[in-house]
Amino acid sequence: SCFNNKVIQMARHKYKASTKLVKKKKTSKYILPSLKRSVHPKRTGNGSLISKNSIPGNIGQNKVYSIMSKSFLLTHDHILIIQGEHTLQQLSVSLKKRGCPVSDRASLIEALASHLGKALESRATQIQPAQTSAFSHCIVLGINLNPLTYFAAVDKGPKFGAPEAAEFRQFWSGKSELRHAGGEVRETLVWRGSHVTQRVIDWVLRKQLGCRPGQYRQLHCQLRPLLQPAKRHHSVWSSAISDLNASLAELSSRLTAIGSSAMPLSVNGLLAVAPAFRGACLLPPGWGGRAKQNQLVHECHLQLEASGKWPTLLGPFRAMKTLFCLRLAQTMRSRLSRTEASEIIACRSGVLVTWRRRHRFYLRLALPKEAALARQAGLSSGQSTAQQQQQLLIQADCAESRQLERELVLLPALAGALRGLTSQRPTHSETVRLCLRWLAGHMLLNTAVDALAVELLCAWVAIDASPCSAMRGFLLFLQLLARHNFAQQPLIVNLNESLSGADQASIEADFRKRRRHLPAMFIACPQDRTESMLTTARPNTQLLGRLQRCARAALAAFETRLASPRSELLSASSMAGAFRSAPDSFDALLHLAPQPPLSECALDRLADAELQQDCDESDIAEVGSVFNSPGFHWVERLVLRLTAAHGQAAYFLADCYGGRCIGVLLRQHCGGGVDLSQQAVAWLDTAGPGLVARVELFPKNAGSDKDAAGSTEA
Repeated sequence: SCFNNKVIQMARHKYKASTKLVKKKKTSKYILPSLKRSVHPKRTGNGSLISKNSIPGNIGQNKVYSIMSKSFLLTHDHILIIQGEHTLQQLSVSLKKRGCPVSDRASLIEALASHLGKALESRATQIQPAQTSAFSHCIVLGINLNPLTYFAAVDKGPKFGAPEAAEFRQFWSGKSELRHAGGEVRETLVWRGSHVTQRVIDWVLRKQLGCRPGQYRQLHCQLRPLLQPAKRHHSVWSSAISDLNASLAELSSRLTAIGSSAMPLSVNGLLAVAPAFRGACLLPPGWGGRAKQNQLVHECHLQLEASGKWPTLLGPFRAMKTLFCLRLAQTMRSRLSRTEASEIIACRSGVLVTWRRRHRFYLRLALPKEAALARQAGLSSGQSTAQQQQQLLIQADCAESRQLERELVLLPALAGALRGLTSQRPTHSETVRLCLRWLAGHMLLNTAVDALAVELLCAWVAIDASPCSAMRGFLLFLQLLARHNFAQQPLIVNLNESLSGADQASIEADFRKRRRHLPAMFIACPQDRTESMLTTARPNTQLLGRLQRCARAALAAFETRLASPRSELLSASSMAGAFRSAPDSFDALLHLAPQPPLSECALDRLADAELQQDCDESDIAEVGSVFNSPGFHWVERLVLRLTAAHGQAAYFLADCYGGRCIGVLLRQHCGGGVDLSQQAVAWLDTAGPGLVARVELFPKNAGSDKDAAGSTEA
C-alpha cells in the first residue's frame, strides 16, 4: 500500500465512527454523512449515498472547472451498469430474500444502492443513479470513492463476540475470517490483488445477488486492456515497480557502503529520475526480460558529497567528471560480485550497470555546476564592454545551458515531487499511462508534448479533482486540454502545496506581462515558475491547436457512447477510434512497406485480432532507452531523417509504440498553394527505397474535396 498503515487505520476509524445508513423521513434517501474537509477537501454537496434527481456540482473551485460541463462520466469515480430485464428481475428476487423492500424500479435502485453502500462501507462517499431515458432497460449507478480508503486491501470488522459481529459475518458469509491484530480478534475481510473496489463489487454482485459477469459492467476498468502487456509477461505493474525500486535501493546501499576510502568522493545515494520508478511509462519495468538488447535503461542520478575542488572551467570540469566515472566503474567491478552486477560500463557522464540480470541502471553524474559553467562558456576575458559580455551570456544561455539546467536541476526536483504524488494516489500512475497511450495513438507524444509535461498536466488533475479511478482522471485530462485557454491563462501545478495565493497571483501577473515571449502551453510549478522549460520547444501554436481538437473529439466520443440508446458501452475495442486520429486530418500519410515491429503497448496490437499472438523478443523495439541498441525502433530513425530534411515545411508524426504509418502536417506558413505530389516525391527520395509503400494525400487547397484523397504508389 502507498500509505502508512497507521494513517489508514486512523482515517478509517474516524470515518467508520460516523458511517451508518440513515433513512430520512421526508426524502426517503439513504445517505452517508459527508466527509470532513480535511479528509476530502475537493468534495461538495451533502455527501449523500444515493441522490435520485440531482447530479453533484463541479469538483473544486478552479477557474477551468467553472466552465466544465457536469457530465456523468466526469463527476463519478466508478460507474456500474447492470443491463437486461432478466437481470433486473433476478436482482429483485435476490434483494427481497435479503429483506430489502422492492416493488418497482425506483425501489429496486434504492435497495441496490443501499446494499452496495453497506458493502463498500468507508470506500464510497456517494452512489447516484443516472436519470436519462437511454437507460430504461438497465441501471446505471455512479459511485464516488473516498481517496484515503478505497484502495485498502484489509477491512477490519467488529470484535469477535460483539453483538454486531454476527450481523457482519452473516452479510459477508464465506468471505469474513477471524484475524488477530493489535491484541484483538476481529472479523476481517482480505481482498487480494489490486483494484480492490472492483473486487468488492464483483463479490457482492456474483456471490450475494447471483449476477453473471456478462450481465453487468464496471465502466472504470473498460480501458484497462490498453495498458496491459502481452500475455507472456505476467508481471503486475505494482509488483514490477516495487521490484525496480527495491533493486535501486539495494544498489544504492552497496554504493554507499563503499565509502570515501576507495573513491575521491563518497556516494551518498541514488536519486530515481526515470519515469519507470513512479509508474509513468507504458512499458513495465523489466519488460525486456533477461535479453540485454531488449532491456530498458532507467536513469538515476548519483548524489555525491559536497566538494569545492571541481574545476571552474567547462572543459576541465567535464574531463574530471569522466575520470571520476572511470574510477567509479573500476571500484564497482572490484567491490561488487558478478552475481550482483553482471555488467558495468563506464560512460562519459555516468556508469551503466546491469543489476542482478533484471534491471539496467544508468548512474548519471549530474552536477548542477555544469549548467552554470556552460552558461559562462561563451565569455572570454578579452571582451571589453559589459554589453558584449551580456550578449554572449544570453547566447550561451539559450543553447546548451538551458538543456543542462533542465536535465540537471529541474528534472531531479520534479522527479521527487511527482514520485511523492504517485505514492499518495495509487491510480495516478495508471492515469498517466492512459494519457500517454492516447497521445501516442494520435502521434503527438514527444512531438507535440513531452512525457514529463504530460505528467504535470495529470498532476494538476490529481491535485485539483482527486480522481479515484484512472478513467475519470483520463477524462478530466481530456477536459483540461479541450477547455483550458492556454493563450490567456497559465496552468499552475501546485506540487506539495508549495505555492501560496500570493505566489500564484505573481505567476499570473508575470504571465500576462511576458505573454508574447512565453511558450504556447505555459505550465508553472514550484520548481519552474517563470519559464515553463518543459514546453519551451513544443508544442507550438499549431500543434497545440491540434492537440485540443483531438481532446474535444475524444471526449465527445466517450460521452456519446455512454448516452447511446443502444447501450454501446465503453470498451477497449469499441473506443479504439478515440485513440486514433482520422486519416483525413493529416495532409498526407506515409504507409510503411515492411510492417514495423510492434511493441507490447502498441494500439494496433490491441485493436487487431490477428496481432493478439505474442511477438518474438528480437522483433520488439526498444523504446525510451538511454542507449541505442540493435532493437531500436527504425521508424523513429526514419522520422528523424525526414524531419532533418523537410522539417522547415512539415511535421512528421509517428506512434513510437507501434504504428504502421507516418502522418504529415504542413506548417501553417506552407499550407497554401503547396503541390503535395511534388512534396511526396521529395519525401520518398529522403526515405530511401523499400521503406514506404505508398503515400496517401489529402489536399486541402481551395476548391479541393477533402474526402477525395489521392494515393501515390511508391
